[in-house]
Amino acid sequence: MALEGRSAVIIGGSGGIGMEMCKHLLSNGLSKLAILDINELFQEIESDIKRCNASADVVSIKCDIANKSNLSDVICNQVYTKFGYIDLLVKSVAILDERNPNRMIAINLTGVINSSLLALKLMSKEYSGGRGGTIVNVSSIAGLEPSWMCVYAASKFGVTGFSRSLADTQIYNRTGVKCITICPGKTDTGLLKQFHDKENSLFSRKESKPTDYDSQSPSVVAECLLKAVLDGENGSVWIANGGKTYKLELPENQFLNLIAGKQT
Repeated sequence: MALEGRSAVIIGGSGGIGMEMCKHLLSNGLSKLAILDINELFQEIESDIKRCNASADVVSIKCDIANKSNLSDVICNQVYTKFGYIDLLVKSVAILDERNPNRMIAINLTGVINSSLLALKLMSKEYSGGRGGTIVNVSSIAGLEPSWMCVYAASKFGVTGFSRSLADTQIYNRTGVKCITICPGKTDTGLLKQFHDKENSLFSRKESKPTDYDSQSPSVVAECLLKAVLDGENGSVWIANGGKTYKLELPENQFLNLIAGKQT
């Protein structure tokens, strides 16, 4: 997917990872960018992002991913109407609050599902004017392996499972929309601090201090996004961990085998 002449939506674009994603996409030729976030961008932040590509059309819109009607209005009525098309949708938004599972699932998982399905309809070749596109959902390494943050892991396992399932060959053949998953490891964001705040945890745990292990810069995750968007095939899962980015090699389904549209 070449970025020149393309439009993208980044949900969670004012966060540490989201901002780096915006900068990387614009620096590599993206023409139109809508930054959606529950927190409105300050003028200086927006100006900093625009400097990556002065000719690009960049807008920021307040949006609550957990509010389906607000999400639909922003994506379908505001961004799509302004840009005329959406080529790329990226979700980079998550919270960590183990003591409030409903809120965390609503933001980390349900919001990802709702925004993906909205974008899929707009991008789909089955939809009037649709020409295909790419959806990228940011999960976590905690969405691949068990974590002592049980509810957070459940939300991220859900993102990984939903994204890989949305990439089903039959869905892709009908819609022309790729779905790709990115799984970051420990990254220098506000979310990392929340892992060590006892008020966010259901279970006490003895562990090293946050400074006792290495974490990576948000730019590593943004570089992973760029690789995935430019080179990633439908259904691929990408890792950004320990400062390295690579595609995860996954085995074929062991229990579910889709043959001629039937599950055997």
